[in-house]
Amino acid sequence: MYHTDQPNIKNMGNLFCCTQVDQSTVAIKEHFGKFDDVLTPGCHCLPWVFGYQIAGHLSLRVQQLDVKCETKTKDNVFVNVVASIQYRALSEKANDAFYRLSNTRSQIQAYVFDVIRGTVPKLNLDAAFEQKNDIAKAVEDELEKAMSHYGYEIVQTLIVDIEPDEHVKRAMNEINAGKHFFSYNMGNLFCCTQVDQSTVAIKEHFGKFDDVLTPGCHCLPWVFGYQIAGHLSLRVQQLDVKCETKTKDNVFVNVVASIQYRALSEKANDAFYRLSNTRSQIQAYVFDVIRGTVPKLNLDAAFEQKNDIAKAVEDELEKAMSHYGYEIVQTLIVDIEPDEHVKRAMNEINAAARLRMAATEKAEAEKILQIKRAEGEAESKYLSGLGIARQRQAIVDGLRDSVLGFSVNVPGTTAKDVMDMVLVTQYFDTMKEIGASSKSSAVFIPHGPGAVRDVASQIRDGLLQGSSAQH
Repeated sequence: MYHTDQPNIKNMGNLFCCTQVDQSTVAIKEHFGKFDDVLTPGCHCLPWVFGYQIAGHLSLRVQQLDVKCETKTKDNVFVNVVASIQYRALSEKANDAFYRLSNTRSQIQAYVFDVIRGTVPKLNLDAAFEQKNDIAKAVEDELEKAMSHYGYEIVQTLIVDIEPDEHVKRAMNEINAGKHFFSYNMGNLFCCTQVDQSTVAIKEHFGKFDDVLTPGCHCLPWVFGYQIAGHLSLRVQQLDVKCETKTKDNVFVNVVASIQYRALSEKANDAFYRLSNTRSQIQAYVFDVIRGTVPKLNLDAAFEQKNDIAKAVEDELEKAMSHYGYEIVQTLIVDIEPDEHVKRAMNEINAAARLRMAATEKAEAEKILQIKRAEGEAESKYLSGLGIARQRQAIVDGLRDSVLGFSVNVPGTTAKDVMDMVLVTQYFDTMKEIGASSKSSAVFIPHGPGAVRDVASQIRDGLLQGSSAQH
């Protein structure tokens, strides 16, 4: 109900002369041990250096107390009465609730014992059960009157159980059974019988069928040889049949059929006399139809044609059982369960097919990427070739213009002299670029100045050989 221990964070708050009160709780503030105030939820200043302190906390939540009280009834039957008390402290009377009771639950329990043990002994056992709410109201009124002085409100009082001694309960059941037996036999004694609702009785005369008795009271002069051979229920009954068989593709399956049937009142004599075991008879027909139908179908077809199998079973049962006074209300195939190994294999096949589909899609995507990459490389090489061709064309045009300009400006020079000078210039430019880059791939060639003449001779010889080949 209340407590004085505080979490560390609250102790830190007390250290700084502050305290925290949680929701649905009030705190009792004291000054040098004397009640001072009731602190509501929130943060409050608590100057402990001046003698202020928290005496404890009081919960305002609704609490429950279950009280089990043993007492006796007026007819000397000992019973255990279980009362459930829901109560809560009132914030406006928190100081009374905190200071005036040392143990609230024990106090409430004492009042419950007092009221129950003063009320139940005035009632017989049957009256105690019937007046359960009156007992609860008496307990609640007494508690409300007493606990209101202590700052508590009684929210609800319930008598949740009245339990007699085990021997008394057994005796009551036997007495009840005896009453029914006595009623039935007394009815026979006075040549009367009772037929319950949704039931018919089979009347015989010296062992021979005589009539079907409908619900109600009937005269049965047993002194003249009339008797009741038995009763027949007209309620819809259900039979679940589990049948193992194989499919056309050699898969063993368990087929579960649910048969709903009922006896017909107008054919009650046939339903009663013509079959010794109705459920076994129906089960035999179900086995016959299922084991004659499912083996003609593959496993997939058996699942797809479940309703057709149910219709075949229902038609066969209706045709057979109508002669015995029964109507087939509904036939359902509720499950077709293959062997566990077959189910696992089917799942693996399905998983493999999906993995194969995923691999195909992935390969198709990679194929498209490679095609696009190849098309990009081809386009890049094409454009690179165009660039190189244009570069070389520009170099040739530049060399031609340089040779013509040099020949005009320097009289006496020939085109050969100009080409030699250009080759020497290109040679030194190449050597410069090779030396400037540390990561370039270089081809070692003769690097003396005289080697330029050899290179020029080789170029001229190649051009001459090419010209002669064309002519």
